[in-house]
Amino acid sequence: MFSFVTGFVVFPIIGHLTHIQGIPFDALTVGGPGLAFVTYPAALSLMPGFSANIFCVIFFLTFFMLGIDSAFSMVEGIIANLQETRLLGSLSRPTHLIGTCALGCLGSMLYAADIGYYMLDLIDFYINNFCLLVIVLLEAYAVGWGHDRKTMIKLVGMKASVMFEIFVSGGILCITFMLFLLWEFTSGSVAYGIGFGLIGITMVVGILLSIHFVAIYVRNNGNEIGEMTHYETALFVLCLHQPNKVTKILNRATTNGEDSGKNWTVGRAWSLLVKFAVPASCTILLAFAARSIGRQNGYESYPIGFQLIGTFVMLFINSVIPLAMIFPELS
Repeated sequence: MFSFVTGFVVFPIIGHLTHIQGIPFDALTVGGPGLAFVTYPAALSLMPGFSANIFCVIFFLTFFMLGIDSAFSMVEGIIANLQETRLLGSLSRPTHLIGTCALGCLGSMLYAADIGYYMLDLIDFYINNFCLLVIVLLEAYAVGWGHDRKTMIKLVGMKASVMFEIFVSGGILCITFMLFLLWEFTSGSVAYGIGFGLIGITMVVGILLSIHFVAIYVRNNGNEIGEMTHYETALFVLCLHQPNKVTKILNRATTNGEDSGKNWTVGRAWSLLVKFAVPASCTILLAFAARSIGRQNGYESYPIGFQLIGTFVMLFINSVIPLAMIFPELS
């Protein structure tokens, strides 16, 4: 609720500052650290009398408390994951706590230097625009396409399941590429229409053929699930088997073995979303976010060293999940 109300407060403050300073709206900072540490304080200083000092103290005290609260959540999240790893799980909780806080303190000293504001703004840009999307994309693929894949292959066979994966993933990539071209080059609407049509037809035909081949494999090997027909089994295994396994794990964790009707549970719609909608959405958003690299993105005037640091942070964060998938013995 606090963040929701704060969002409404931003626009009157920005509008008032542009009015009294006689500058255009887009000339003021309306996002990032500049909004909190430049625009808001400038607006509070315009309040009459001693009230300006009072509200400035309240404002920065609120920021301090929000920072402490965020630190608690970040440290607890890191420690919880470290304690579940094979490599560091044997260490005690105080050791994890001290090590995490010490490394966080050393890393935060960079922001206390003269370049701290610029580094904070730049790293925040790379993390929010790239890292979060890549992490969500990798997690969605791990849950929807990677989890318990061996069991799926045993049920439906290797060739048809790989065919299904290629047509779905390839179709998403091709649609993303066409949208990217459409954004860059708006002319040639007929060609784009033909391109989208061909991609859609190829994708649908490939998926239907893979489902058909899987159904034949299921029928020939007697791998029907329960009372399902071989086509129903093929459709269920290809679309829902892997995320449905994760759904059951999550529901067992949330219900603690109690009657699921009395507890919140993850539905089957979540399985479809995490398998198809989330990867497609993240791929498209990531492609459009990548357009800001090497062009006017607000950071082109920064020294190349700053850009490299932001890129390194992005690559380091995004390497965690692939490394855990390649070397599961470390996780």
